[in-house]
Amino acid sequence: MKSIKNRIMSAIVQNLKAMESSVSPTAPGRVRFVTREMDPLKASQAMPCLMIYEGDEVEVGQDERGRTYRFPVTVKILLSDQRGLAEAKDVLVPEVQGIMENNLQLGGLCDTVEGGAETPFLSELHKPEGGALVSYEVQYRRLYGNPYATY
Repeated sequence: MKSIKNRIMSAIVQNLKAMESSVSPTAPGRVRFVTREMDPLKASQAMPCLMIYEGDEVEVGQDERGRTYRFPVTVKILLSDQRGLAEAKDVLVPEVQGIMENNLQLGGLCDTVEGGAETPFLSELHKPEGGALVSYEVQYRRLYGNPYATY
C-alpha cells in the first residue's frame, strides 16, 4: 500500500499526463512525456516535457486524530528551442495551472493544493534549453500511526 504523500504525487503525475502526446512535433499545449524523475539526460531525448518533484515536508499542525503536513511541489516545464521559448511557455504554463487548479483536493487525498506561480528560466549549462517552473504547496492530513490513511 502506498502512503498518502506517495498517492498525492501519483495523482498529480496522472492528472498532468493528460498533456502527453506521442505525435511529433507536439501540438501547442502538449508535451512528449510527464515524469517524477529529475533526469536531464532523459529529458533531452524528448522535449517538451514536464518533470515533477517535491520538496521538504513540514508539520504545520496536529489534533486528536493526526497531523497536518505541507510540502512544495514544482512542475518543471522543459523546452528545447529558445527561438519559440516564450510562446511555448505561454501556452504550457496555463495548461499546467488549469489541470492543477481543477482538482485542488486531488479526489480527497489532500486538504488543498495552492499556488501556481511561474518562474521562467534559461539553462546556461545546456543551451538551448529553457522553460518555466510552476510552484505549488500541498497540504494534507494523516492519521496517527497510519501513513496510509487521511481524514
